[in-house]
Order: sequence, then C-alpha cells, then structure tokens
Amino acid sequence: MMRFRLLGPLEVATAAGWHGIGAAKQRAILAELLLRPGQVVPADALAERVWGECCPPSARSLVRKYVMELRRLIGDTEAAVLARRDPGYLLRVEPGELDAERFEQLAREGRRELRNGAHERAESTLRDALALWRGEPFVDVPGSALTESEAVRLRELRLDALEARIEADLRCGAGAGAVAELRPLVAQHRLRESLWHLLMRALCSCDRTAEALATYAQVSRILDEELGTRPGELLWRLHRDILDGRAN
Repeated sequence: MMRFRLLGPLEVATAAGWHGIGAAKQRAILAELLLRPGQVVPADALAERVWGECCPPSARSLVRKYVMELRRLIGDTEAAVLARRDPGYLLRVEPGELDAERFEQLAREGRRELRNGAHERAESTLRDALALWRGEPFVDVPGSALTESEAVRLRELRLDALEARIEADLRCGAGAGAVAELRPLVAQHRLRESLWHLLMRALCSCDRTAEALATYAQVSRILDEELGTRPGELLWRLHRDILDGRAN
C-alpha cells in the first residue's frame, strides 16, 4: 500500500486518507528522509537542511519535535517507520509505499512490454505510471541541491515514459490523438529530437505527409539556429523514408 507521495505536493497516508504536511520545515525533513530511505540521516544534517547555516541553539530539539509530529500523522506510535538511530533518524519505506518508486517500476515494466510487442498492455501500464504524477516533484518543499537534483531526474524519467506511451499509442493505431498531444510537447522541448520523430510518424500514420515534411523542415531550422547542428540519423532516416514513400 502506498504511504508517501512526492510527485506533486508532499502527502502521507493516514487513517482518514491522504494528508498534506502543514509546516514547511516538516516537509523539508520528510523530503530529506524520503530521498534516503533506509539510511540514517544525521540530526545535524536535517537541521542544516531546514535552517541552513543559521541553525538556532534549539535546532536539535525542534527536529525531534517535527519528527514526533510526523509520527503522529502517519500513525507510527511505536516509531517503527520513522525510527531514532544515532546520530539521527531512519525512515523505513517498503517496496510500493512511495509513489516515485512505484512510477519507476511501472515505467520499466511498460517499456519492457513495449519492447516485447505487447503494445496495448504497455500503453495501459505506462498510462498508470504517468497517472501517479499530481504535479511537479517536491513542489511544496523548500529547495535543496538534493531535492532539485532528484526532481530533474524524475522529470526526465517522466518524459521518457510519456514518449514510450505515445509510441505504444502509435503502434495501437492512435495517430490522431498522438498528433494533438505531441504538438505542445515539441513546443516545450524544442531540442528533443525523439519527440519530433514521434510527431512526424504520427502525422504519417494519419496520411498527413506534407505536414510531416514541414515538421522536418521546422526542426531542422530550430536545430541549426539554436545549436548549429543538423537533425540526427533517426530524423534524417525518417525524412528519407517519407520522401521515398516508405514511412508507414
């Protein structure tokens, strides 16, 4: 059962359902522990995470207070989940209890199904993975190098999973829907050639060959203006196949 959610506002599962963390300092402590599950995080490191280099004299006792409040929130009366371990605290996160871990598991499974030709099953699995995202990772957590680095990694994995799901859509014959979804994506990720490749294929699947060729001209222009490069081999080969009438 899922217990923690960080793909969006930070939340924990309670007896009454999902519950947000009210205090920003509590959210910072929980985020730090979630990023190092099963590891002892020193109390001093948690204090520095919350207050930076200007820790008050009472920082350790305040960290202890925030930890106790988190325990009450998740019903951890015996400190079995959020345990005290010298010189700090350890958060036990079992498989399937963190939404980000579950997302990565489903994304891997979906890509494997796609490689094995189970396109409809892959589409469903990848859609389930993407549905776990409620917003930006750690969106309500004060920024740190660790959370920002993890957020970047998760966003890249999400984009990979989204591409795989659109690939599955195309293989299931859903080209028109893919075109509508890809238009804003290529506008947002102008230099990501794999998205342009999917868009060109989606257009071809709808017999919109002229638009696919215009799309190639567009991405060629963008790459030249912004990077001084030409489209990579994947795009170049697809363009050639379209011209030769072999794109489908």
